Amino acid sequence: MSKKSILRAIRQNQPQGPPLPDLPSFASDAPEPLAAFQAMVAAMGGQVAHAADFPDLGALVSAYFPGKHRSPPPCPVSPETSPCRTSLPLPSWKP
Repeated sequence: MSKKSILRAIRQNQPQGPPLPDLPSFASDAPEPLAAFQAMVAAMGGQVAHAADFPDLGALVSAYFPGKHRSPPPCPVSPETSPCRTSLPLPSWKP
């Protein structure tokens, strides 16, 4: 069998998946959706910030969080180079 015929057979013989859930409508009847959103955020103790343009976002975040900088994760993704290795040995993945 060729690769194309195998893939065609796989596509044709897929099991029926579960039905998709109904999603609620997020349409708003509010005459001023932005004002309604701001009121909901304020009711939860939050504050909506306005940025004139995408480049302004960095300055806006810095104004809200002065002295804070994005920090790297505490441990590198690669366990082989991580100074955070645990005392547990890593499994050997040799074939």
